[in-house]
Amino acid sequence: MKRARFYQAFTLIELILVIGIIGLLMTLAMPAMQHMIQRADSAACFGNLRQIGVAVSTYVIDHDNTYPYIESDPQTMQIYSQLGITAKSMLETFQPYGLGSKNLQCPSDVKSPGPNYFAQKQSSYEWRPMVDGETTTNIEVVRWRGVVHVSPSHLRQVTDFSPVHFGHQNALYADGHVKWYQD
Repeated sequence: MKRARFYQAFTLIELILVIGIIGLLMTLAMPAMQHMIQRADSAACFGNLRQIGVAVSTYVIDHDNTYPYIESDPQTMQIYSQLGITAKSMLETFQPYGLGSKNLQCPSDVKSPGPNYFAQKQSSYEWRPMVDGETTTNIEVVRWRGVVHVSPSHLRQVTDFSPVHFGHQNALYADGHVKWYQD
């Protein structure tokens, strides 16, 4: 006598229910996933700024504790040349110190819906011209009140061009630390 075989399988209702639950979980998880991706991009940007800071420190040591003249926008290099100053881009200046074009590319800048500064200027980061030619021991900044001596821990040296990190910008300060700020 043969025994009847019974196969256990999902019914159509069970299958639709499982697909519905998975869809609901995905809808709830997507904003958190996007937030985590943005956080990871911001952390990569922090790493890039730290690499720029190491290159700046090495450059300064090699050049008698003096910051370089850097023009953030390659199209406006003529301003420094009219003053008789040789200014280069960040990549040209710091490439001998281990900085590459990948270090000048902020992932959030490339993904942002606004202007992609890396595509326009070959850098997602802006060099603040107030440190051009200054010595690291005595940084002087010209303000409306006159010349002011600034502590390196308060002077933003390199920043994102635009606030692409949750409405904030990441910044490298002259003393080498990196943090995000909002204007």
